Amino acid sequence: MTTYGSEVQINMVVWITSLNESEYGTTRYLLEDLEPYFKSKNVGFLEFQPKSADDLMVFFDVLAEKAEEGLRPIIHIDTHGSPNGLIVEPTGETASWEEIVEKFRILNTAAKNNVCMISMACFGFNQIMPVKIMSPTPFYLMAGSTEEVYVRFIREVTVDFYKHVFDECDIVGAYETYLRPQLRVLHCEKVLFTAMAGYVRAGTYGALGPIDIQDSQIA
Repeated sequence: MTTYGSEVQINMVVWITSLNESEYGTTRYLLEDLEPYFKSKNVGFLEFQPKSADDLMVFFDVLAEKAEEGLRPIIHIDTHGSPNGLIVEPTGETASWEEIVEKFRILNTAAKNNVCMISMACFGFNQIMPVKIMSPTPFYLMAGSTEEVYVRFIREVTVDFYKHVFDECDIVGAYETYLRPQLRVLHCEKVLFTAMAGYVRAGTYGALGPIDIQDSQIA
């Protein structure tokens, strides 16, 4: 299995989409290019359209089971989002960021810290604040926005981003080239380094409680 970046392994792109038919044109446009490209690179591809918030949560459980068998995914979120969570189009329900993060902790643990998330949902970065250093990380790398994400940006960068990931075997470089600064990134190795530095300082200056991830630790 190929390594993309310093440690992460990827063998499938899981594309979760929940849009109405009038909005699906952008997704169709992107996948007409990306699906044959993934096939040419021997990268698995799966598109999933949840029917409800519960359906989405069950799907994350299925992914965790597959991760025990070797799945190492980039999970691409192609839905609407709000400050409170992902919006599932067929029902209008909101899957809360808290629920999603807990599912990803289980999934990423099963995948041995090889889960990446690219969220094109509005407010997708809200789900990671705060992350506690004492809890299992929900992703190796997560990119998302603290505000609205516009269709023009998605159409302009998505195909080139994925081609950079798999042509150059470099997901961090792909983020830096195509997604920054519109999307922010949480990289578990950077978080761990910063948090451990905090614990070293705490050993020098006194006891320190659980460390939250602050803006200075996030690109």
